[in-house]
Amino acid sequence: MSLALFAKFAARILRRAKITCYLFLLILGAVIVESAQAQATTSAESVAKNFVLHLEAGSFGDIYDEDLGPTFKQGVKKDMFVSQMGMMKIQNGGSAQARQLIGGQAFSQTPNGLTGEFYYVRFKTKFPSGMVFQDVYLEKVSGVWKVSGYWMFPAPSI
Repeated sequence: MSLALFAKFAARILRRAKITCYLFLLILGAVIVESAQAQATTSAESVAKNFVLHLEAGSFGDIYDEDLGPTFKQGVKKDMFVSQMGMMKIQNGGSAQARQLIGGQAFSQTPNGLTGEFYYVRFKTKFPSGMVFQDVYLEKVSGVWKVSGYWMFPAPSI
């Protein structure tokens, strides 16, 4: 094999190796991004589940101080939160008998125009008084998920 032919062959192999490396890095980057998104999802859903479990435990003042974010606290004062959650606990008839995660969704802007990192989680929960959807809205505050909204709606019992 002549030196010129060998040089062409080597150049072709190097180009293919470069392309293979680029493809590998592209795939690796996609896997890393997907892994980070999955971790954020797991983290947000875990915070939402802990929040609804804390509500059942009934330390409403502590929940207000530790679990709620600034958006929630701007709209609801601590004494009102404690009062409303106490009434909700009575209306539920006791602790949850079953809870199912329906799903979650990340979003970056609220309906009223706030931008940031937010997450929505929905549970279907069976209380002694009936089935409800528990909707938990989260906001990222200094790298930590905090509850920014919470609603309960009647759910069909299937």
